[in-house]
Amino acid sequence: DFALSIYNYPFPLLHLNHAIAVCVAHRKLGGSKLPWPQALASVLLASFSGSFIASILIGAPHSALVSDYVMFTYLVVFALHRWSPADVFHRLFSWAPIAWLISGIDAMKWTKSISGGLLAAVNAEHPAARRSMATALTCGFISGCGGGMVHSALSLSSPQWKFRCPSGLASSLPSFGIRMSALLSALFYALINPHHYLPYTPLLSNEDARLVLFLIAFSQDALASPSTWRRFKHMASLPQPTTTTP
Repeated sequence: DFALSIYNYPFPLLHLNHAIAVCVAHRKLGGSKLPWPQALASVLLASFSGSFIASILIGAPHSALVSDYVMFTYLVVFALHRWSPADVFHRLFSWAPIAWLISGIDAMKWTKSISGGLLAAVNAEHPAARRSMATALTCGFISGCGGGMVHSALSLSSPQWKFRCPSGLASSLPSFGIRMSALLSALFYALINPHHYLPYTPLLSNEDARLVLFLIAFSQDALASPSTWRRFKHMASLPQPTTTTP
């Protein structure tokens, strides 16, 4: 019941918090230098690309397009962050104690996206996708880091978008966000054993398994590196902008 209340009650709050986190992170990586239409497109692509890809894989509508509040929330947060007087919005949510709180709450949204992507595959309408372990694990993984990889692959924080290898994959050790998305997707599958392919009964309910994922993500991100938003800073998704000398 505790896990259920944590994940279900603040669901609109999780979208609001994630919109703030992405806008602030995008700004720190050079997004403020972009014209507002380009910056808005970058923020939306970074926020939704992973779950959009997962939805395409299983032939399902994306939640942001069937909800009455999700897209509206991101648009309002973007406007406040971009045009607030004296830049008060960005200053407030960049302040270390609040940044830590935003990071902690966003770890909940992150793990909800991973588990939600996996469960969407398990409950897909297409029978082949519904019974596939590979589809479930892929949708969980891509929901956790797909937006980040798209952000990096298309250089969305740069004035000129261009395709390249996501920076989190261009190394013998993938980025933190990619590693954790893969780990948490596999762990969630192992805990709930949705297809009963593994030789044991489910170890936890879906909601309790989500809570386990959150505690791991929170301890490795918000607690391990307070106020740095580790999955944003080092993830393939959001590379540091380069500077040029005149």
